[in-house]
Amino acid sequence: MNPHNVHFETPNPPPDFPRPLAVCEETRATPAYRYEGRTRSDKSHIIFQYTLEGAGIFEDSRGRHSLPPDTGFLCESRNPETAYYYPPGTSAPWTFLWLAFTGTAAQLMTRNLVARHGGVYRLPADGGIIRRLRALRTGGVSVQTIGPAAGAALVVELLCALAETAEAQAPYTQAERLVRAVREGAEQPPDRIPSVAELAAGLKVSREHLTRTFRRATGFAPHHYLQRRQMLRACEELADPTLTVKELAFRLGFDTVGNFSRAFRRHTGMTPSRFRHSGSRPFLM
Repeated sequence: MNPHNVHFETPNPPPDFPRPLAVCEETRATPAYRYEGRTRSDKSHIIFQYTLEGAGIFEDSRGRHSLPPDTGFLCESRNPETAYYYPPGTSAPWTFLWLAFTGTAAQLMTRNLVARHGGVYRLPADGGIIRRLRALRTGGVSVQTIGPAAGAALVVELLCALAETAEAQAPYTQAERLVRAVREGAEQPPDRIPSVAELAAGLKVSREHLTRTFRRATGFAPHHYLQRRQMLRACEELADPTLTVKELAFRLGFDTVGNFSRAFRRHTGMTPSRFRHSGSRPFLM
C-alpha cells in the first residue's frame, strides 16, 4: 500500500510550542524498511508510530520490543540508542500509523515520558487519539494548514494519552500493593472483613511492616481503618428497626455484643442503641 501522508503547515507558531509535522498510514513488507537513530541525518524530530496490523520491531536502551497491533513506540528520531524496522525472516505486512512532531516543549515531555515509562505504549485502536490521527490523513500526499493552538493541542493530546495508559498499566510498588490490599479487604462483606494478621499473611509480609506502610500512606493503622469501615456499615444497618443490636454484632463478625458496642462507641462516641434512637447521621471519629 502506498503511504497516505498529510504534511502540516503551522503559520507563525510560538517559539517552543509543540508542532505536528506530518501524519501517515502505510504498509511495509520487506527488510528494506529500517531506521536507526545513529545513522539519521534529517532534522531531529519526535516520532510516534503505532501498529494497526502485523508487527514491527523497536529497539531502545531497554532492549528489543515487538510491536503487535494496538502497540506503538515514542522516540526522538536521532536518538542513537533507537531503531525500528520490519522484522527479518517474516512475510506478513506491517501496517502502521505515525505522527512526526517537534518543539522544545514536546521534546521535554517526550524525554520525561520515556525516562519514566519507556518507549513502548499500548493504546486501543478505537481510542480517541488514534481515531483522530487516522481521520486526519487522506489519500495521496496533501498539505494541511493547522493553527498553532490546534497543532499544540494535537501533540499534547497524544502525549497525555500515552502518559495515562502507561500510568494505568504500571505495576504497583510494594507500598501501593499493601495499601490497596487493606482497602480491598475493607470492602468485603461485613462478616468477612479480614484481620490485619490475615492480610499480612496473604501478602507475605509481617503485620508490623503492613501496619507501618499503611499508616505512613494514610495516617491510619490498618486495624483502625478496617474497623472504621465496619462501623460505617453498622451505622447504615442500625437504620433497620427490625435488626437487633445482637444480630448486627454477629453479622459484622463480632463474637459478643459487648465487643461490638465498645468498638462502635470508640468510633462514633455513642452506643449502638443511642445512635439508633438519636437518628444521627454516620460520623466516625
